Amino acid sequence: MEWLAIGLPHNSSHLFARLPFGDAIQLAALVGTGQMTWPEVNAALDAKIKLAIAQLRGAPADPHAAWEDARRASEDDIWARYHAKCDAVFADDATVDETDLWSTEALRAREQRLNRLRGERDRALAVLSRRLGDQPPRQTCSQPPAMQLTASERDAVRKLDASGFVGSASMVHAIRDLAMPLAGSAVQSA
Repeated sequence: MEWLAIGLPHNSSHLFARLPFGDAIQLAALVGTGQMTWPEVNAALDAKIKLAIAQLRGAPADPHAAWEDARRASEDDIWARYHAKCDAVFADDATVDETDLWSTEALRAREQRLNRLRGERDRALAVLSRRLGDQPPRQTCSQPPAMQLTASERDAVRKLDASGFVGSASMVHAIRDLAMPLAGSAVQSA
């Protein structure tokens, strides 16, 4: 219904009829094993069509998802550096003769180094939070609201991706074939 309300004539039901047999079977297997429901599969396919339309129009596919990806990548980098430094602290401690009981001073020194690393990590995460903010930037006028993914579509795409489903090249072409005329009509109406 949402697709009709925003004037887009094709949705997941049109795509599903065009899917290669192998992709359709894989999606049915996800539903059969309880990893996803049919409404979630349909929402994910609708989202893939919307993303293809946005890509064809040269618009950012989903600004909210792009913001989340940038935030996640930056946080992952901070955590990776923190863990590497902690590993180095423990590697330095491994050179101490393991048969010797550690002195209280050695344990205290190691804990101080780890506390310093935790402080660095927390400061880096705070700087990242201030830089990116707690919420994605507001939508600008460059992308009409019709191409924004709903929360359920974003969740469905994440769930589909997490399931390990990878569509075939034929599926990508089917999505692009549906998106192409829609991208043209959306550009004309905008």
